[in-house]
Amino acid sequence: SADPKEWHVELHDKVQLIGPASNPRFVVTHPDTLISATFLADSFTCPRRAVLSGLTLPAVEDSRPSVSLIVGSVLHEAVQAALQIEQRLSDDELREFLRGKLDDLLSDPSTRISIFGCPNTSEDAVRQESRELLLSDQFVNWFHTFQSTLQVVDIEQSVWSPRFGLKGKIDATIKQKSTGTLQPFELKTGRVNMNNVGHRGQLLIYTLLLGDIFGFFPDSGSLFYLANGNTINVQARVIEVQAIMKQRNMIARYIRSMDLNILPPMILNDHVCGRCFQRDTC
Repeated sequence: SADPKEWHVELHDKVQLIGPASNPRFVVTHPDTLISATFLADSFTCPRRAVLSGLTLPAVEDSRPSVSLIVGSVLHEAVQAALQIEQRLSDDELREFLRGKLDDLLSDPSTRISIFGCPNTSEDAVRQESRELLLSDQFVNWFHTFQSTLQVVDIEQSVWSPRFGLKGKIDATIKQKSTGTLQPFELKTGRVNMNNVGHRGQLLIYTLLLGDIFGFFPDSGSLFYLANGNTINVQARVIEVQAIMKQRNMIARYIRSMDLNILPPMILNDHVCGRCFQRDTC
């Protein structure tokens, strides 16, 4: 049977059991408290930062756009647009499509406002950095491989799951053309970290969300790092997904308290804390 302490269950908690009551696969406390997949994934680096993000608004200086955020947003939209192309394109045709999409995105008023608010960049700099990644042989080759083996079912799918007490926006839901198998796809445009627990955790959360929609759980998901062109297949092992749900229950307890005096302990890590956007609040 499930250990209440291990699942962060306390007296009078609202609890939902998923699986046989005598030995449930998941125990969800307060499932009506929907925890963001992004916050939950971040909590594996620092639970305190994730809880603070869920309880507070960012300071003005923390909400200003940065170069990496602007480039990342542009790249995300451009790649997602490319993934929805159904016809086969030559290398030149794909590059022409991507150039046009980048130009459209950079001329969008919201992007221009973000660039204007970021003193360390310009439209030309964002265009140059984006083109270097998207027009490279590396990305073009990856795209053709993707298009030949996979099909996009949905893009930017928002899922709210009162069953698991989770919510998230999935970059893409994809299907294997050979088997029809569905899985979540997550695009990472920033620094490459092939062993990032948060990235893997976020993808595993999306397997739960897709399972809640389709009635069966994908056994894996795909992480694509644009910077180096690598794709990682992340297996949804039950023990790992259970660990994520236990973490979710712990975060939900702090979020429900609405009390900034009751927080997870500081991690006291100079590397993480030194550049944390919640440092002052923490």
